[in-house]
Amino acid sequence: MIRFVKLISIILGIFLYAHPGYAQDLYNKENSKAFAQYLLRSQQFHLASIELERVNFMEPDNKHTRYQLVMAYRKANELQSGISKIEKWYPQGNPDSTLVREWVRLLLLNHEFPRIQSYLTKPSVIPQAEIGYYQLAAAMLYGDYSKAAEYLSDNQKSNYPGQQNLSVLLKQQQSTKYKHSGLALGLSAVIPGLGKVYSKDWKDGLITLLFIATNTWQAYRGFSKDGITSVYGWIFGTMAVGFYGSNLYGSWKSASDYNLRLNNELHHEIEAAVYNRF
Repeated sequence: MIRFVKLISIILGIFLYAHPGYAQDLYNKENSKAFAQYLLRSQQFHLASIELERVNFMEPDNKHTRYQLVMAYRKANELQSGISKIEKWYPQGNPDSTLVREWVRLLLLNHEFPRIQSYLTKPSVIPQAEIGYYQLAAAMLYGDYSKAAEYLSDNQKSNYPGQQNLSVLLKQQQSTKYKHSGLALGLSAVIPGLGKVYSKDWKDGLITLLFIATNTWQAYRGFSKDGITSVYGWIFGTMAVGFYGSNLYGSWKSASDYNLRLNNELHHEIEAAVYNRF
């Protein structure tokens, strides 16, 4: 692919060198617009943004060109470039109707959730149902599920596309049964490894129990045979105590990791539900 692009560039360069008059015409406004549209249709969004920057320079007040430039930046995943453009054009943070949705999408994709919540409280040119959806999406992406529940309650009659999917995911989060780190620690204090079993880490829990039980038994044998001066007993006793302490921390962490894993899985589902609509 890279070789093909280089070959085309060389051929184009030779052609332009042989026709200097055409070379000048190639970069006029209409040709730049046409080339930018081709790049957008072929999903070459980074190259499209470069061409649209040229068009925007020639037509700085063209709202459609502005929209396409910001959209190209978004689809090229050059989020900050798109945000910077809108901030430059609208220093007060109130883009016109052609750019409002792109502005909201850029902020969502760039994980600027508090900022977008602040913006959505201002008067807007987009419908209230759409505002409610974006508020719900931002809250869920931010992990503020209590706030998301409030937004959903305020807009429960809305049938805005995508809201039902987020509603299902919110109910899933509310019904999720998390593990308690304190309980996991307490269980492992009584029976080593039980806290990890509670956190569904069965294999590690059983290995922990086996290690502590084995070392404790070996220490007991050593002390029973040679008394308190048993080197054998002290070695295995120290190992048993060390494993026991690690078992307590490991059980607490196992419960925390279990909860984190559930949250991450849910977050990925929320991201897919929101971002796949753009």
